[in-house]
Amino acid sequence: MFTRAETAPRHTTVSALQLADNFLDAAHFPTVHVRTFGTPEAAYVSPHHVERCGWELRTVYEAPYRNHDDPLVATGAHPLVQPHVLTKVGRPPASVYLTLDFPMTGRRLAILFVCQPETVDRTRVYKLMAHDGLAADDLAAFDDLIAYEDLVLDEDLAILERMPAMTLATDPRVEVHSTADKLSVAYRRVLAELQELS
Repeated sequence: MFTRAETAPRHTTVSALQLADNFLDAAHFPTVHVRTFGTPEAAYVSPHHVERCGWELRTVYEAPYRNHDDPLVATGAHPLVQPHVLTKVGRPPASVYLTLDFPMTGRRLAILFVCQPETVDRTRVYKLMAHDGLAADDLAAFDDLIAYEDLVLDEDLAILERMPAMTLATDPRVEVHSTADKLSVAYRRVLAELQELS
């Protein structure tokens, strides 16, 4: 059974498209999320493919993760760095749905990011979580989850808000991409198609 929680909406000067692109990115975990779940082992992005259905994009891949939620880490029965399987679903223009499955604990965390453009240079971010390991009456665990997810977003915004331009290039030839950028490149192609329709 899943228990839902949500962070307070956040305002940022990062564009909605840049935020969505960041949420889809597979390679920034070890360098951006150093205080939360990032680990050097995640620098290698495992092979994966991107599926497209209409305007929706989807990929599944495995990555190492510092799992602070696992109570068996404290006892030494489980390591802190554990595998987790990410399913990322991009729903352009600026929504992303993630599921994080943890094989060692059998737990799942689902996160919905919705980025609402308010102006050209201002976005409101909504973040809704569903966790199958939280008791509905465990208020301290809810507070911990919300504080942790806020910290993860803080790490992203600390980098993104310093970007010199708040635009996202939809032409893949403008920037250099690696195989780890498959989902981001596919997302930008969909955005380019949407731009052509407008």
